[in-house]
This record gives sequence, structure tokens and C-alpha cells, in this order.
Amino acid sequence: MDIGFEPTGAERRPKTEPKYFERIKETIDAKDRERIHLDISGKGDNTVNLFNRAVKDVARSNNVYKHVWLVFDKDDFPAENFDHTVELCEAEGTEETRYHPIWSNQCIELWFLLHFMF
Repeated sequence: MDIGFEPTGAERRPKTEPKYFERIKETIDAKDRERIHLDISGKGDNTVNLFNRAVKDVARSNNVYKHVWLVFDKDDFPAENFDHTVELCEAEGTEETRYHPIWSNQCIELWFLLHFMF
């Protein structure tokens, strides 16, 4: 199974999100390398551009991605961009590739804190 992550928010924290997902990749590679393939690409862009780049990356890739996860902070973008990106993920998915928006409310650092506290 190929999965792509497209974290954003890098304009403020250029390495936080990609480092977090790289660590997840290392953990998965150590346990399930034969079953799961992860590609991580930190873009640092708005939600709609993030989606459009993900679609282009999937189209250009030799891999077939079953799931593409777009990760962004909800509070950094106008509500209409956020809502439109969620709609795009739902509308543009195919049987071959599904797009999933994941957002953190407030900021990714709060997500990290909650992840490791519970």
C-alpha cells in the first residue's frame, strides 16, 4: 500500500511537521516495509495549493497511491479555502487513489503534545 503525506504549515515552522512524519515513516519502515510504502513531502502552502500539488505529485509518480493524506493547521487559512480543500478531497478521489484531509486545530505542536500525553 502506498501512502503519501503532504504536510503544510512550513512557512512558520519549516521542519516540525516533516520531522514528525519522517519519524512515523521510520517506525513503519522498520515493521511493515513490505506492506506499506510512505512518501512524505512538506510543501508549506495554502490548503488548496497543497491539494493541487498532491494531485500533480500522484499523477507524475510511478507509484500507485491508495491514500494521500493532506495535513495542515486549520487556523492558518481562510474558512473558504479549508472547506474547499475538504470538498476537493471528497470529490477528486478515485477507486485507485483517495485523498484525506487531516487538520489540527490551533497548531501541530498541540497535536504533538496531545499525541504523546495520551
